[in-house]
Amino acid sequence: MMLLAGTLLPLALVHRWGRIWPGWVLPLAGRRVPRWLVAGPGFFVGAGLTTYFGIGGMTAWATGNNVSGATWFLAVVLPAYTLWGLGLLVAATSYLSLTRPECARASAPPPAH
Repeated sequence: MMLLAGTLLPLALVHRWGRIWPGWVLPLAGRRVPRWLVAGPGFFVGAGLTTYFGIGGMTAWATGNNVSGATWFLAVVLPAYTLWGLGLLVAATSYLSLTRPECARASAPPPAH
């Protein structure tokens, strides 16, 4: 499951097949992907990574509580996963912006007087 969240989710947020079902998904091919099917996990995983590694991990490391391991490893892993989570949050926000339905009032011609 984590393999899917780590590879397919970021790709679905930025590629066309994350907005329109690809041809190999026969019953759904060419239809729009529901916005929250991709954006929901993007926000959930992004917030989870950012919270766990960014806030929890960095706090534990800074205070020296319950963190064992090589210092260089923690100095690389904690910021990397924090940035990965922030990147997912940015990509999910961008995805929602790209897939926002067009407002019916904005595309309607102005009323004649």
